[in-house]
Amino acid sequence: AVLDCMSSMAKLSTSSEKASLAKMLEWCTSIMSDCDALLYNYMFGADAEADTDHAENQRVIITLFISGEVSLACAKAVPKRVVSVLQSLVNPADNAEAGHGVRTSVPESVRAHAIVALGKICLDDQSLAKKCVAAFSRELMDKNDAPVIRNNIIFILSDLCRRFTSLVDPHLPLLSRCLGDSLPIVRKQTMLLLAGLLQEDYLKWKGPLFYRFLIMTVDADVEIAAQARFIMFTLFHNVDGKLLSNHFVEALFYLNDFTGHESYNQF
Repeated sequence: AVLDCMSSMAKLSTSSEKASLAKMLEWCTSIMSDCDALLYNYMFGADAEADTDHAENQRVIITLFISGEVSLACAKAVPKRVVSVLQSLVNPADNAEAGHGVRTSVPESVRAHAIVALGKICLDDQSLAKKCVAAFSRELMDKNDAPVIRNNIIFILSDLCRRFTSLVDPHLPLLSRCLGDSLPIVRKQTMLLLAGLLQEDYLKWKGPLFYRFLIMTVDADVEIAAQARFIMFTLFHNVDGKLLSNHFVEALFYLNDFTGHESYNQF
């Protein structure tokens, strides 16, 4: 709402669309400069190795949210250093080799918001998205991460799939593995987001995706199982009446974990 208000003010205070965009860029650049300074100081400043309190972490989270929103409104206002700092926040353990004066431990709540902010910036930068999609996919394999981190990565990959489908498609097997996550909330969000992408034709029933979806129909969580049955047996079956029969034979191999056949269940 604040950015919408800024955009309206820029239009009212200028005489042309070009001047309006220039004014918006000026304001957003000023905001991002302040965000850049705070985030850089948090990761690499004089107190980077010191423990932070709840209030400091909240300031960083708010700054991350602002950075992400500003990047959506005016991508040109994002400094390159902010991207580097966000990447360091997402993977703080990678900073250990840098020596002293670098934060190597970041609260999970801060990391989760950094992932979202970085993902929003990626929506307007395909080259950055290509690097980050691979990094985000690797993070999904780390079962030690908090569920909020995996959840945010799934949301970001879903948005990036709509923007740059070809970048996310190779990582679909890793993404679909979250359908078997130990936490119901992660399984549910993954199922709903993947179903949306399939319905909008951004994804196809390739690899193990269909069979992992099929397993969801008997999920231990009653609500998830009911939603999965609706998705499989009503939503998609109505679109493609042969969907189930076309996958029937290989489903037998997959569900019985038999990999001895030369072509079936060779994912």
